[in-house]
Formats: sequence, structure tokens, C-alpha cells
Amino acid sequence: MAKNTFPLLGVDLTAVVTGTGTSFDQGNEHLLGTRVFTDDGQEYVYCHAAEALTQYYWVGVDENWEASLLTDAIAQDGWMIGVTQILVANNEFFWLAVRGANLLGSAVYEASGVDVQLFTSATAGLTQTVSDLGTGGSVTYTKLNGIVNVAAPTSKTTNTAGTVSVGFEVLLTFPNIDSLG
Repeated sequence: MAKNTFPLLGVDLTAVVTGTGTSFDQGNEHLLGTRVFTDDGQEYVYCHAAEALTQYYWVGVDENWEASLLTDAIAQDGWMIGVTQILVANNEFFWLAVRGANLLGSAVYEASGVDVQLFTSATAGLTQTVSDLGTGGSVTYTKLNGIVNVAAPTSKTTNTAGTVSVGFEVLLTFPNIDSLG
């Protein structure tokens, strides 16, 4: 993992602080919303987990720096989008990757191609390609801009969500969604 360089030197981007609430200074670590930049161009923001967050899953962050697994509704609400690089338990404070190259993400899809458009998924925290959207009935999907998978996944597993590709390399360039109007 990259080393952070600014504005806080020596921050461990893999460390978590166990919490009991959403206080901005709980654990006397960092203020929520603090940003750090790494020597290889990545950017992380300090957040609080509103639920358990699986490693490499996509999350949305609200205006109070509360991180939840990314859903279509969260994307539509315009929350900040990032990807967890570590496993995070509910109520822990952690560093979330929000920009950069050489990050890892997960998706529900079979394709091992690269440079494909990603969308929200029917399964919270995962993305999918257009070929995997299906006809989900009342399920809606949102196009995610600024997220590109640049290398095939390192492994695939099958569960209730379908085939989950784990550890594909992603490039995040100010992730956002298409305008609704």
C-alpha cells in the first residue's frame, strides 16, 4: 500500500479505530472528513462506518462522513463514492479511498475485460457492467462515471449476488453519476 505524504505524515491507511458513535474526534485520532494524499497520487478521507463494510466494496459517504455500502438510492442522492481497501466493522473509523490509481474494487460480473462502464448493482456495495444489468423488474441502476476497471480481477467467487469478481484494479477520477435532469 502507498504511503501518505500530505497533510499528515505517517498515517496508517490500514488502521481502524473502534467507536461507539459518530463523534468527530472519537479515539483522538483524526477529524472526520480529513483528507490525506499518497506518494502515488491516491486520496483518502477519514470516515465512520454506518455498517460493516467488506474489503474492496463500494461505499457512499454522506455529509456527516458516514459510510454505507453503495446502493442505487445512495448514488442518486449524490453521496461521495469511494472503495474500501480494508475490512471495516460497524462503528469503526477508517480511511476510505476516493481517488487514484492502483486501488482494488469488486463487482458482480462475468466479464474479465477492462475499461468497461460500471453501474450500481442490485447488491449493495458491488458494481456491474451494462451486460449484467438484466431486467431486474423494479430494480434500477445508475451509471457511475469516473470509475474504470483497468485490470482483470484476481479472483471470482459465486454467492447469492452471482459471480463476484474480487480485487480488480480500478482508477478513480472524481467518481460521480450522470445528471438526472
